[in-house]
Amino acid sequence: MSDKLKAIAAEPAEEAQEQEPRVNQSEIEKWLAIRKEEGRKIDPETAEVKWDYAATGDPYRIRSPIHTHYFARSRGSDIWVWFGDLPDATRDALWGKKPVKSPDQINQEWLATRKEAGPKIDPETAEVMWVYAQTLDPYGIDPELPPELEQVGREYFARSPGSDVWVLFDDLPRNVRDALWTKHKRELAFMLLPRDPFSKDKPASVEEF
Repeated sequence: MSDKLKAIAAEPAEEAQEQEPRVNQSEIEKWLAIRKEEGRKIDPETAEVKWDYAATGDPYRIRSPIHTHYFARSRGSDIWVWFGDLPDATRDALWGKKPVKSPDQINQEWLATRKEAGPKIDPETAEVMWVYAQTLDPYGIDPELPPELEQVGREYFARSPGSDVWVLFDDLPRNVRDALWTKHKRELAFMLLPRDPFSKDKPASVEEF
């Protein structure tokens, strides 16, 4: 789970995760009961919804992460309620009223903006950089990359001056990529970079919702 993903419940949930060894079952059940009760108060017409990665048997991430789950809350409330804890009628109404994009959909749309920005980059004025990143996830947007596929290496990016959109060299048209290598080869060989140049440029599936 990326450390940029916020906890999906209110502060008591965060405390339960941080202090798991000291949280007994009765406290967990009490905390979950609050969600059940709050779920009955959610109005599908005004509710806010989101998804998050979580373990199938632990959607509130009290014990562990992984997988995708969906949540809703009343407007102005700090309590997010798992769809599985909502009354059937409320859950069905939310699915019909507020279709929620999957993480894959969000990531694909985000990646498409890189494909669109690539051909607009002028090699003569472009800014370039490199960063150590997962070679199979150079943008760092896949929180479920299997450990056996993790491999860190240098990845190279370019952007137009003033733009926040960094484009992977592999996503650039070949003529643009070749021109950038010719112009910036020495610079790219010795440049030192910040640890996370994409901190302000990630899809919603990776940052906050």
